[in-house]
Amino acid sequence: MLSKGRAKEGQNIFGSGSGSMTGIAISILVKNSDRESLGEINYCDIGSDLTRDEKLDKLKAWVDVDGVGRLGDWLSIKPNADGDWLGQRDYEFSKNILIASKKNNSEPVLFEILSSGVVSGRDSWVYGYSKSALGDRTKEMIDFYNSEIDRYQEHISSTSHPKDAQEFVRNL
Repeated sequence: MLSKGRAKEGQNIFGSGSGSMTGIAISILVKNSDRESLGEINYCDIGSDLTRDEKLDKLKAWVDVDGVGRLGDWLSIKPNADGDWLGQRDYEFSKNILIASKKNNSEPVLFEILSSGVVSGRDSWVYGYSKSALGDRTKEMIDFYNSEIDRYQEHISSTSHPKDAQEFVRNL
């Protein structure tokens, strides 16, 4: 049984030796330029918790795509207003309080202020998955900063007209 029965897939259609743990779908797309209406989607759910043999028997009974229609197993589906086709959303979620909103409205929100959070402007230097690599990059950044301060101090002491710091600093 796939997912130990939780997803209701039933037995693997290819037999237990294939090792497939993914549900199987058969998709048939037909382009018909003579048709006057826009595309339509028909869906057929073979059923839940079926054995391999039960699934194969259903496929044999259908014989072909028209057979699914003859047996009345096609379900015509249309998207809802949100563009959902299958597993259409539960609108109960919209009754929950918003975390935040960019709109100026009177709805209650959990947080009134939106921000990007903590940003350094040097995220690639100060964020990372490897503690040692992050430490090395941060040390490089601090060493470079200190070398620029030393270089600027030397420049000021060697000239009577100090250069503007923004023009003097090398951007890497």
